[in-house]
Amino acid sequence: MNLPENPKPVSLHLIGVSGYARAVLRSLLSVLDHANARLASATVINREEESDACRRLEGLGCRIYSDYSAMLADVVPGNNLCIIPTSIHQHAPMTISALDAGCDVLVEKPLTGSVNEAKAIIRAAESSGRLVSVGFQDIYAPQVHKIRATIDAGVIGKIRSITIEGSWPRTSSYYQRNRWAGRSHCDGRPVFDSPLNNAFAHFLNLALFFAAESPDDNAVVESVSGRLLRFFPIETFDTADIEMTTSTGVELSCLLTHAAAENVNPVIQIEAERGCLHWRQEEGAVLYDERGARLATWRLDLEEINRERMLASVIECTRERRRSACPAKRASRHVEAIHQVSTSLAIEPGHTALGLDVGSHPWEPVPELLSLLRAPVSRSGWSRHILHSG
Repeated sequence: MNLPENPKPVSLHLIGVSGYARAVLRSLLSVLDHANARLASATVINREEESDACRRLEGLGCRIYSDYSAMLADVVPGNNLCIIPTSIHQHAPMTISALDAGCDVLVEKPLTGSVNEAKAIIRAAESSGRLVSVGFQDIYAPQVHKIRATIDAGVIGKIRSITIEGSWPRTSSYYQRNRWAGRSHCDGRPVFDSPLNNAFAHFLNLALFFAAESPDDNAVVESVSGRLLRFFPIETFDTADIEMTTSTGVELSCLLTHAAAENVNPVIQIEAERGCLHWRQEEGAVLYDERGARLATWRLDLEEINRERMLASVIECTRERRRSACPAKRASRHVEAIHQVSTSLAIEPGHTALGLDVGSHPWEPVPELLSLLRAPVSRSGWSRHILHSG
């Protein structure tokens, strides 16, 4: 197919410019020119607080609305992409409204807060003929797909298990920054905010991608065991020490917390029949054979680079009418996994479960929490050394 030398720019419609949406807008402004896109409209519900952003947007010819429904009602037929970096409980209604208005959609992760809402989004996309992509930015990185292809080539054999560990400390301000943080529902809609469904969701999504039988979909979680712990005064949990079994027989272990005192950037360890892969977020990934010798290395990019790449890629997908690296169906596997967790495991008081004294204030972090939780594992010695070394 011969495309015109200067195809018409994709029209972008942004819902929100505050909070995480501020980072999305910054990245979007960086890719507009080379992505051949224009910001046609944006919804800003707090114009006084975001006056600088509004002035800049209007300087680009972007029309500002105070209500997203009004913005979508004015969308002109054509190549339209609606970007939705909003709260979890708003993902489904906003995405479906944008699809009905004739837009493709890039919605922030997770896809939504419930399996039923995820199914509704997929149905709406199919009936409208539009595309839905989800903002798991890491999976848009080419390194991820090169790693998957290398493993698929059989270099280290079949994957047996995947472990994710990480500690990103959060304070009271994190949980009090909005109405849904740390909650199961907001405005009557499902949220299930937690480390697994928000900050660390990217890495669970990657694990499901690597564990899948085909690179065209993510693995399905069939069963869940382990512990959900609550150290902070929130409704859901701040710490997960769980195991999942996928339909492909891969065991996924997640040890993730916001309640520890120490910051430990996420590590993903893939153990296979004849070797392993070690992934350290924003640093690199290394493939080892069973003797511990390096077979391949990949440098991993920073979050902002991945976000810019994702935005440019999804804009291109809208122009070329092809699915992105993370369509709604793939992202729905993550939603299904969260459903398994929320319906299979009870939330336990963290201090009681570990026999710890409660701190002097309710938001006091727990020193060395990952070490306290880390039980003996079945990994071979070389694999365990790689996971817990430098």
